[in-house]
Amino acid sequence: MYVLKIKTIGEISLGNKTDRAVGYRYDVPFDSLEIPYLPMRRILNEAGCCTDGVRIGLAHPDGYEGLITSAVKLLHDMPNCARFIRSHFTDERFIKEKGYSIRCLKAGLTLFAGITFNEEKQDKLVKMISSVKHIGVVDDGITGEVEITLQDISTFPDRYLNMPTKCRYSSLDYSVMLLTPACFHAPYADEVKTYTYIPGEVIKKELSRYIGIDTDRIVCSNAYISNGIMRLLPTPICVSVVKLDKEQLRYRLAPGKDPRIAEQDIVLPGTYTEGVQEHFVRYTSPMTEHIVAGDENVYDALSAGQIFSGTIYGTDEEVRAIADFINSNSLTHFGDLSEDGFGSAYRKVDRLNEAEIQSEVRASCFDVCCVSDTLIINDMGMPSCRAEDLLGEIEYKLGVFGRLKIVGKYISVCQDSRKNYEWGVERANARCFAAGSVLRLETVDESLDISEILHCFIGERNGIGYGEIVAYPAKGQYYRLAEKTAPVRYVLPYQESGRALKMGSNLTDTVITAMVRSRIRGLAITDRQEYAKGHSVQELIPTDLLLMLKERYDPTLSEETMYRWYEEALMEDEDDKELY
Repeated sequence: MYVLKIKTIGEISLGNKTDRAVGYRYDVPFDSLEIPYLPMRRILNEAGCCTDGVRIGLAHPDGYEGLITSAVKLLHDMPNCARFIRSHFTDERFIKEKGYSIRCLKAGLTLFAGITFNEEKQDKLVKMISSVKHIGVVDDGITGEVEITLQDISTFPDRYLNMPTKCRYSSLDYSVMLLTPACFHAPYADEVKTYTYIPGEVIKKELSRYIGIDTDRIVCSNAYISNGIMRLLPTPICVSVVKLDKEQLRYRLAPGKDPRIAEQDIVLPGTYTEGVQEHFVRYTSPMTEHIVAGDENVYDALSAGQIFSGTIYGTDEEVRAIADFINSNSLTHFGDLSEDGFGSAYRKVDRLNEAEIQSEVRASCFDVCCVSDTLIINDMGMPSCRAEDLLGEIEYKLGVFGRLKIVGKYISVCQDSRKNYEWGVERANARCFAAGSVLRLETVDESLDISEILHCFIGERNGIGYGEIVAYPAKGQYYRLAEKTAPVRYVLPYQESGRALKMGSNLTDTVITAMVRSRIRGLAITDRQEYAKGHSVQELIPTDLLLMLKERYDPTLSEETMYRWYEEALMEDEDDKELY
């Protein structure tokens, strides 16, 4: 696993291309946690380097995992601390004679960017990047001097899972935390739009590129938004929002609906990976944002910090190989704009699942929900969105031809097309059952065992996440299904090095100190007139207020230090614009 190591010998700044940098002629971009980054692919291209065929992530400061943890807590506990987080990494100044401000990365910082390339190009790549001595702006005292090197980094031994030889694994659950915005363009939609999940096709394509196994035999589900523990399945379209104590959803597919019947909480049978119920009881809408790509166009993208979870199915040998690969390559970057540095992510294996003998689950009335887009080909060899053809696939899976009938349906259709990567052409336009489509089915005779479809894949392209369905016995009245929650961000447990923890702790100490000093300076400014009238420092020191600040922000801070800050601010020049 390789990274670019960027050491700032001098100050670094770029031309202002962001709306957040209003008032700055030169600036550096910041992520949603106010931590700066460098778009290294664009920077290297501007420096005359050819990066075709090389994927380069955004460069983040050393110890980024620890910085994330600290920044999340700081922004939660002290909402007004954003400018202090930025000032930990940057300096800014006003150029009076030119009438504009600039903000630069400080000299002496180290940043890292993930990089993927064909190893045949390694020697040429090393020579090319080592020749770059200056990046960004060279003006107004900004030298842009850097030292860039390519490094091979090793993983920590304790990242590896204990995989006993006697176990026979059939699948693995994994999670991905986006470190930068990620874009997965939806076909036949406005090109700026992105899927609100990570398609299984993206995961499978990456595995096929780097792992020496037959990926045609593995199945990669879509990675949906996660609560940090498990993925939250797409909400069935047969539900409506109900205003109760909290915003909740109510299932409305049941026949003989009567609102006078008391609503009941849904109880679904145990099925796969902790049971369907656990995946449905929370729902959320993934956060998206607009990003500016290297072509200067604006695109829709999944916001950084969010967690997505998915499952990969295969033989024991394949699952072990994939688990080893993920453990050895915890940092990755994928998506349609990965060449611009977007789509950087941290990933980890959550759990390995052993093959289990499915217990019998009998039902005479049950619901089948498509939790991904589902492509069904009819007897004429054409894509079909008739409920009867979906029913036929379910009967085929269960081996019960002619024993089921449709008693309720909520179906939506979506257009889809995928590139045929073998031939480099577009597949024919296909109409699919959209994720969330639901059929309520009944048997025409006695109950039957539905364990085979409690969780399975049907139809075409199921190896890349299509056709994932779940089934569960139906109820005859309204019942509450889920309640809405906010997306979980930056809480995925990952292996933090001692250095990352130290860097995060240093950020916390610096920001807290800067905030306390800034507030003490504010108190001193209000007392300057009294000081000018001849009152002594000892008479003006607001001891009680300083002690309150000490208790609120940093109980370990000495009173002598606070008194000194107050006195320095009381006597400083009125024109002093320094940010404490």
